[in-house]
Amino acid sequence: MARRLLAIWFPRLASDVSLRTRPVEGPFALTHRVGNADQLRCLNAAARAQGLHRGMPLADARALVPDLATRLADPVRETAALVALRRWAVRYAPQVAIDGDDGLIADITGVAHLFGGEEDLRGDLHARLIRAGLNAQSAIAGSRGGAHALARHGGGIVPDGLLAERLGRLPVSALRISPEISEGLSRMGLSCIADLIPLPRAPLARRFGPGLVTTLDQMLGTMPEPVGALPEAPQFGVRMTLPEPIGLTGDVMAGLDRLLERLCGKLVSAHMGARRVRLELRRVDKATVTVEVGLARAMRDPERISALFRKGVEDVDPAMGSTRFASRPW
Repeated sequence: MARRLLAIWFPRLASDVSLRTRPVEGPFALTHRVGNADQLRCLNAAARAQGLHRGMPLADARALVPDLATRLADPVRETAALVALRRWAVRYAPQVAIDGDDGLIADITGVAHLFGGEEDLRGDLHARLIRAGLNAQSAIAGSRGGAHALARHGGGIVPDGLLAERLGRLPVSALRISPEISEGLSRMGLSCIADLIPLPRAPLARRFGPGLVTTLDQMLGTMPEPVGALPEAPQFGVRMTLPEPIGLTGDVMAGLDRLLERLCGKLVSAHMGARRVRLELRRVDKATVTVEVGLARAMRDPERISALFRKGVEDVDPAMGSTRFASRPW
């Protein structure tokens, strides 16, 4: 079975994530501090349409577009968004890995037929991302490097056996190489990947380093490159649904004790402890009540943790009653 890789590129992930919760009409950009000046880090389509670009000094951007709306970039939030997208993309493949700071790579070998074929898989993927307010480009090819490059240069699907032909027209900058090596190749008249394919590898490696040759052969599929998906982090949350609502403190504590037994059992199996534990109570009026406790040190003793929750549980209004419990480390 031919190997098939799906690459997903989010060209405006940071700004898309920021605008999902606080929409802005018109040009918008996230900024960050570089040296003594603020620069544009990520822009929406309206800002790009007015000539702004990533890395541009904020002062120059405001001179061109006085009504530019800006916010400070939040790298932690951006990373968390990409991690969440990686978990979501497992719906399309058993192995999905983060690809740089703005993309994902998934091994969809033997999977596409479950979605009606590769074209339908891409269609479903993009429809869901559009509904989520995220811009994305994707590509499917027989190599990780090929899918990565094509996703960032228009997207599409490369049929098996046509990898070199379809990728040959891309610029050498599509290779995962430094700008210095890309410029050096261009100065020698090697402007597209097709110019590199027939060249002997040894002179290329001597002139530009072995990394160029490795990256080129990985893109062409002649050298294997694993997806490198990390194992899923252990999940410790536990929950319980009740057939009838309860409201007495003693009943809530009894349910909590059952949850903590299961939760601490998971922590013991993973040789881990919790520093903060959250209890969520789902009431019959659909409201969620949260009680949290912080621990001075990592702990997995259910009885000691339960005792710390009693005061918070007693303060919860029992009038409406609770029908669902959930507890997890936080």
